[in-house]
Amino acid sequence: MKLPEHLKTFITGSLITIGGNLVLGMSNYFIRRTMSIELSEVDYGCFYGVYSLICIITAFLDLGIVNAGTVLCAEEKAKSHEIFSVIFFFEFIVGLLACCAMFFGSGIIAKYYLAGYGSRLLKIFSFGLLGISLNGAFVAYFMGHKYFKICCIFRCLISLGVWGGLIFCGENLSLNNAALAFTLSYFFFIPIQLIWVQHDCGYWPSLKYFKDSYKKILNFIGILAFVSFLQTLLFNMDSVMLTVLRGVEATAVYNIALPITQLLLSVLVFSSVFLPMTAEMLQAREFVRLKKYVNVFLFSTILGIPCIWLICRWCGIFLITLFFDDKYAEQASQALPWLMCGYFLFSLGSFVSQILISMRELKPLLIISILTVVLNFSLNVFLICSASYTGAAIATCCSYLFFAIISCFTFYRKIRGGI
Repeated sequence: MKLPEHLKTFITGSLITIGGNLVLGMSNYFIRRTMSIELSEVDYGCFYGVYSLICIITAFLDLGIVNAGTVLCAEEKAKSHEIFSVIFFFEFIVGLLACCAMFFGSGIIAKYYLAGYGSRLLKIFSFGLLGISLNGAFVAYFMGHKYFKICCIFRCLISLGVWGGLIFCGENLSLNNAALAFTLSYFFFIPIQLIWVQHDCGYWPSLKYFKDSYKKILNFIGILAFVSFLQTLLFNMDSVMLTVLRGVEATAVYNIALPITQLLLSVLVFSSVFLPMTAEMLQAREFVRLKKYVNVFLFSTILGIPCIWLICRWCGIFLITLFFDDKYAEQASQALPWLMCGYFLFSLGSFVSQILISMRELKPLLIISILTVVLNFSLNVFLICSASYTGAAIATCCSYLFFAIISCFTFYRKIRGGI
């Protein structure tokens, strides 16, 4: 039986992205393992405390424009070079402003966030802000055109570039050298991606004022900007709050369990692959088919959660010892089951929220995101104070469960109402 074209695209895109994300997950694991061996526990925790803060800042700077660009590139391929130009220069301007703000404010941030430690680390990472911000423009272009393979290749190359920089430093690896490796890897691949985009569409990014494209993006990103920021804030809040409430040592233990969780996320790529397809199905008003995809994902999550919990509960110490070191095994294994289940639930919520974005149901999604962040913040304050990194993992799991349930409820209600 011949598969429908959209299903072939989904399966092919998913397999390509899963393969790429497995490489990405493994390289991220080797990055963290290398640093956990070469750096002290304080330096390792400090690095990921700052890195999580950087992720939150770049999410705020993004203003939802990457998701908006993905949808608009999928809907209007003839104007994709205009959309890319708007996104690229927007990300450049806001990234440059944030870079300057963090560079000159690094002393103050280090004083109040890291107890006076890591001022030079923040200065180096301020340039990383610009690199990460610019990279979002390429993600929007690649995903909007369903160039899943190219997107995966560049993401993997950036991550492998970071790992290569860490290996190059060898025994001389320091906290600042690690930050420099991250920053330089992003900047190295920006011109290469620019050349690829120019070869694909025949245009370099232009400063020309594309009135229609600017208007469409601005109309799209109003609420979406805040939604995207809140979801990334949710994704990185635990490490930041652990750093503030418990210090960098607790953040270090938490970020030992995270890489193993990210390997699970390597196969849960369906939300990013599905976004451009959702836009096309909604244009064709194929609501029944869309609902079937959500039903399959929901059923798979319900079946998968108990299995993941039991495996991590029984094998947590073995997994931590295998991937890192037995000195972290007892502590990190306590957080691992909660993190694994939490991010599995996050994948379901993210999958459904991408559909809601394509449906332009941004106000309900905004309310869901606000409620989830408030819940996560409240649980973190209470549970981190009482149970440290394990409490942060429990807060993550409970918050993502709420996020998934409310997102699914909203989707089914909109489908029943005929959108």
